[in-house]
Order: sequence, then structure tokens, then C-alpha cells
Amino acid sequence: MSPETREQANVVEGIVQAIKPHLHGNPPEIISVVLSDLIATFIAGFPAGSRDDMLNALIDSTRGLIHINEMLMFGYGGHPADRGGTRQ
Repeated sequence: MSPETREQANVVEGIVQAIKPHLHGNPPEIISVVLSDLIATFIAGFPAGSRDDMLNALIDSTRGLIHINEMLMFGYGGHPADRGGTRQ
């Protein structure tokens, strides 16, 4: 990992850790609206012609992080509700 990439990862981790306490304990319907508003603010910063591409890139990036975060939350066995079933 390059020093620049490591620095970016450290910045990302710091921001994530700062936000998590504000989300913790809130129901999913609140968290989803908070995240939707933050994403909308991010996407609004791009010209209209590139917003779909940026949103698709964000969704792809998110999909790539789901499994990693699932393991961090629940261990290698995955989400308890999915054990013995199939994962998506």
C-alpha cells in the first residue's frame, strides 16, 4: 500500500469512527434517511451529466464493502440470520 493510500485509509477510518456514534442505537429507518441525505449532498456536488455515473460507482464501492463489514460485525460465520443459507 502506498503512503498516499495509507493516509487516505486513515482519514476514511477517522471519519467513519466519528460518524458511527451518531448512528448507533437509531432504528434503520432513521439511519437510512441520514445516509441518503449525505449521499444526496455528495452527488449534488457533481454536474448533472455525471451524477448517474458517480452514484453507480458509489453503489459498486458499497457492495464491495458489505462482506468485509459483515465479517467485522459477525465474524467469519456471517450474519446470524444467513447461517446455513445463501449469501447475497
